[in-house]
Amino acid sequence: RIEGGGLEYIWTQRALERLGFGIAEADTAAAFSIQIEDSTWRVQRSGKPLEFQTIDNFIDWIRLEDWRINQP
Repeated sequence: RIEGGGLEYIWTQRALERLGFGIAEADTAAAFSIQIEDSTWRVQRSGKPLEFQTIDNFIDWIRLEDWRINQP
């Protein structure tokens, strides 16, 4: 799920789709949520807040994160 607008929203959506992620609707369960504001990516995953100052750092996190369903 993504909240925000502008070019950062478009870049983020395209990057996620290239990495194999779909974009969830607001009322649908999602692996994580992203709020883009003032060129900052604020992510919530499993109740843990994360913040990235560039889309590159956000994408690096995506690539390094363990996306298995049953993680400890």
